[in-house]
Amino acid sequence: MISTSPEAMVLFQFNYLLVVEKSLEVICGLLLLINRFVPLALTVLTPITANIFLLHIFVDPSLLILAVIMVILQGYLLYYFRDKFKRLLEIK
Repeated sequence: MISTSPEAMVLFQFNYLLVVEKSLEVICGLLLLINRFVPLALTVLTPITANIFLLHIFVDPSLLILAVIMVILQGYLLYYFRDKFKRLLEIK
């Protein structure tokens, strides 16, 4: 099992932030696995994935390949469910 990098752990000065983030990751991951509320899960996971990706680009490149894989997989799901997100991106 891959653990969280020490550089990432320094950013979590308060333990509750790590608990909230990991809880959201697990809940959304379960929603994706059971194929329920997928657009909601993707909406919640997108900023988390972006932060993970940016952290591994700028702070800790040791696990960058996993972050890139996460971005690619999430990008595919966002593209697959793009019809669900069109209303969010409309300008009125």
